[in-house]
Amino acid sequence: MREALRAVAIAACLPYIGLKAAWIAGSHLGIPEGSELREPGERTAMIAVNAVSVVMDAAVVVLALLLTRPWGRRVPAWLPALPVWCACGLLAPIMTGFPAQLAAGALGWPPLTPR
Repeated sequence: MREALRAVAIAACLPYIGLKAAWIAGSHLGIPEGSELREPGERTAMIAVNAVSVVMDAAVVVLALLLTRPWGRRVPAWLPALPVWCACGLLAPIMTGFPAQLAAGALGWPPLTPR
């Protein structure tokens, strides 16, 4: 069972890593025509952001291996705690904000707009 879950976790990361790598290489796959992301001036920022995303997703693959392989028991506990802590900090606003936004819309409240 552990092997299957590890394989699913890693397989789920591969399309995202592939798409981000394609964007770093200059592909416009999945980016609509006329998008600001296709402008040449945005290229450097897009490469940097996508490189960070690739590293973060690669960390998920390493974490899946670390938590499911015997050699992972020899790794100090603080080492996998750092990426897990960062992921929680990045995902917490989404995991709380999105359901709250859906509930507000269901109640008929107007959407919040940035100032």
